[in-house]
Amino acid sequence: CAALLGALEIAAQARGRGIHQTVLVLLTDGRANVGVRAERGGVATELQRLAGQVAAAGIHSLVIDTQRNYLSRGEARQLAGWLGGEYIYLPNASGAQIADAALGARTGDPA
Repeated sequence: CAALLGALEIAAQARGRGIHQTVLVLLTDGRANVGVRAERGGVATELQRLAGQVAAAGIHSLVIDTQRNYLSRGEARQLAGWLGGEYIYLPNASGAQIADAALGARTGDPA
């Protein structure tokens, strides 16, 4: 949740400097377990609200899912949906793969 709050702040600062193209790249296993304001039981609700704010701010998002398939319950994919962003499953991603995916998201051509 704190990462999404930070993304909103950084995007606002960038826009204040005339930079309007922003891409949020999240590497996550999708398990939100620490909220900013919510208790553990309300973290998903808080995350959904913050993701909606990121989407409403026009921040393009790419969620890179690092969780193993056999453990996944689809949390990262759901987060991408809340963000209105792209979803890529890369459980063993190299730095080069992550960079390629991020550059593809920025140019609108996902890796």
